[in-house]
This record gives sequence, structure tokens and C-alpha cells, in this order.
Amino acid sequence: MEPNIRALNAEEEAELDRYLIHGLELLPIKYEEQEGDFLLLAVQMVIDAVRLGEEPPKGVSIADLCTWLGVVWGDELCDRLGWNWFYVRMPSGFEGAAIVAHDRKSCCFPIHCIHRWATDTTVANRCMLLLEELGKERSSAPVFQVFH
Repeated sequence: MEPNIRALNAEEEAELDRYLIHGLELLPIKYEEQEGDFLLLAVQMVIDAVRLGEEPPKGVSIADLCTWLGVVWGDELCDRLGWNWFYVRMPSGFEGAAIVAHDRKSCCFPIHCIHRWATDTTVANRCMLLLEELGKERSSAPVFQVFH
């Protein structure tokens, strides 16, 4: 059974834009002055700090931090890979904002990934590794792939 993929509505797009701004403000870099992997490395550094017990900035919950950084990370992956944000509902019932490959055969739920990596120290922080995996040529098999 294939997932249900739909375009984000205007309200959802505006919400992601707000989250992107909040997420960029959390990073220990000036976004406008960075090139290459600096943005993704900054996201990874914040995740690692949280995993080591560092508290988010005052007034920011772990859930908000993960949501905002998830949008930053997902947006950067879209820019690099040519993917786009959609709303995806999996056959299992799991749903949310996801980045989807142009062929609609693969997706990733960035907010969920960041939350899992930041809060579950039994799993590796795959922020940079997943970028490499997503950038590789994927199988043309008709099976839908979810990367995490």
C-alpha cells in the first residue's frame, strides 16, 4: 500500500517558514555567511549538545527545538537534493510534514528524525550520514522508501 502524499496548504507552508526562522536563530552560526556543510554541521552540533544533556535556550522546549531544527535540516536537504516538502500519511497511520524525492519514491520526516536523534541516545545522530545516503542513487524498484 502506497502512502498518501499531498501538497502543503498555505497555512502549513507559513508554519514551516516560521519554524525555519526560529531554527536558524538557534544555531551557533550566522546563516547568511556560511557555505557548504556549515549549516548541517551546526544542526548536528546542537543535536549532540542536547544528547549530552545541554538544556535548550530559556523558553524553548525540546519538542520545539527539534521541530525547528528539523525544518532547518529538511529545508537544507531540499535545497541540496531537489526534494520538496509535502504532507505524507503512511499506510501505518504515521503522518506529518516530510521531504519527498522528485520521483515520489522516497521520503524523510526531518522533524521526526531530529527529535529521535536528540532524545534517544541509543540511536546514532545520523544528521550528516543521512544526507550522504539520500544523495546516492537510489534503486528504481517500485517500493516506496522512508529514510530515517
